[in-house]
Amino acid sequence: QVLSIVRQYAHIENESGLYQQLLEYFAAGEAPRPQQPTLAQVLRREYVHIETGTPDYETAIRGACAPLVRAGVIGSGYADSVLEIMRRYGLYFELQDGILLGHAKPGSRVSSVALTLSLYRTPLDFAPWGKKIRIIFMLATPDNKAHHTLLQDLLRLIQNEESRRRLLACDFADEEELYRYIIARMV
Repeated sequence: QVLSIVRQYAHIENESGLYQQLLEYFAAGEAPRPQQPTLAQVLRREYVHIETGTPDYETAIRGACAPLVRAGVIGSGYADSVLEIMRRYGLYFELQDGILLGHAKPGSRVSSVALTLSLYRTPLDFAPWGKKIRIIFMLATPDNKAHHTLLQDLLRLIQNEESRRRLLACDFADEEELYRYIIARMV
């Protein structure tokens, strides 16, 4: 929310860096939370998909939520909440060009921290915002704190130039190779 306010009044050259510093600032003084799950603990193989089609953005958001609905982590209305946030605030959760972190407000529709990854071989047109998106990470979190470690891991992954280039190139043979690549970067 702070980032969306800053975005209204300032030109941000490195949004992911600002986001990371804001996380660190607001976490200062708090005791470490070792119980917070990491990206490697949360990202399951069945939550990783390489997509060959080019659905519209609403279908893509629903598709990114689908594995979590099937697993009982989120309710079926979660995708609608994500889409409503997009309509209201735009793509404020575009972490870097072509990389989107979809999420809805934490709450009762979420039973645990979870993350999916949908990687598109052809970028999707998010026309209302003039953006092309190739990667959708979908985050679910039951509260405002349980996902901080996971977000730090995710930001570290996509801020790494080689990892970001490889993900955006979508040069993985299949989901298994993609999953192993990401997990290997978290060790």
